[in-house]
Amino acid sequence: MTNQNDGLSKSARRDAARERALKIQREQERREQRSRMIILLGVIAGVVVVALLAFFILRQEKQPIDPTVTSFPSDVEVPASSDASGGFTFFAGKTTSTTPTDVPVLDLYLDFMCSHCADFEALNSEWLVEKANTGEFAYRIHPIAILGSQHSVTIGSAFVALLDSNPEAAMKFAQTAFAQQNASGMSQTAMKEAMKAAGATDEQISEAVSGKYERFMQAASNITLNNEKLRDADGNFGTPALFLNGERWDINWTDVEGFKAGLDEAIAAG
Repeated sequence: MTNQNDGLSKSARRDAARERALKIQREQERREQRSRMIILLGVIAGVVVVALLAFFILRQEKQPIDPTVTSFPSDVEVPASSDASGGFTFFAGKTTSTTPTDVPVLDLYLDFMCSHCADFEALNSEWLVEKANTGEFAYRIHPIAILGSQHSVTIGSAFVALLDSNPEAAMKFAQTAFAQQNASGMSQTAMKEAMKAAGATDEQISEAVSGKYERFMQAASNITLNNEKLRDADGNFGTPALFLNGERWDINWTDVEGFKAGLDEAIAAG
């Protein structure tokens, strides 16, 4: 085999070897530079991806409900069976967002952490719904959270979700929630058990405990508190609050028979 260095002087061979070594070194440096560039570009790309993800997460994060709202903000999901004020109407066997105009309308505002609301529920809820289902009057329920408790929001959200999907189960769930009322609220397990016992499906229960309507509860509460027409003579508002045909009704609801008689009078008067 013929060597390309044959015939070269010793000095020339050293120069050729040195040139080959420098060439190899330069190629190695170029490869390392490319590798560093690839790594740098990868790091930059990763930072950009993380920044974009953070941006979109922040964009999707819901803003706190404005305490001065008088209507539902556009980013609040309102149940199909709720009206513009957050009321759910029981009438003639249905639960709807519309309220009839040719019969008396009884509005009830309640908070799931309100002890007097629990008393009202135990005494009157069942017969009121039954009577409303006959079509004699419309019974509109406004679940709100005005007592400063997250439990009011959590339980109210679950109740609202069921009202939208299974009204009968919702009212049975409400009875249990009020009957078990305590300062600790209801655990998710307890809510699920109560809904299951009330006849809700697994899908309905899953949606109800998801917190889907917590912002709705917060907005509905603010809308209520900002409505001056709902306040009493001293400018206050508390639960349970009853309104008959839009006017505050300070009937003694603890006297069930008297309450029934008063409602019958309103129905008779049209």
